[in-house]
Amino acid sequence: TLEPLQDLRTLTLSMPPVYDHPFILESGSPGRVISLTSLITLTLYGPTDLNGVISHFYTPALRHLHLRSLEDVGYRQQPIAPSLVHFLVESGPPLELLELHDIDLSPEAFAECFASLPYLRELRLHESSICDASVALLRGSRGLCPRLTRIDFRWCGMLRGRALVDLVRSRCTVDELASQSPYS
Repeated sequence: TLEPLQDLRTLTLSMPPVYDHPFILESGSPGRVISLTSLITLTLYGPTDLNGVISHFYTPALRHLHLRSLEDVGYRQQPIAPSLVHFLVESGPPLELLELHDIDLSPEAFAECFASLPYLRELRLHESSICDASVALLRGSRGLCPRLTRIDFRWCGMLRGRALVDLVRSRCTVDELASQSPYS
């Protein structure tokens, strides 16, 4: 259905949050990849399992990625980190915005994702289990995601305020030094 739509710029796949059955990819097509070379924005809404479909997309122009688990049946996370990391490495998209809503990644998976996002400007994590050590990877001029200018961490229970303060201070120092003229 999607392959003929090569000029597609925005795609949203949505399933109802009260969907009672798990989303399962067909077993006959685990290696199938759909190339959408003009896609700029991809949004996936629905059960956590739906987010695994991302590894079946090749989107080298993608700038905005929104992954949202809309389940309200308690904690039922299936690890999507391998799918997300595979997608970022294989597509190599110049992502400027990444939103993960109720998606939990391990510290190692966050590190792999951040390392694959040199153009990231905005990071939105809502109800995600990011820890202080993962946020520390974004600090200063040598941190991952060097272009990051906006963060939105809502209801991230493992994250301490001190980690955010340290991140902002390290980024402010870098910005201040970059804006200073050598002739002042």
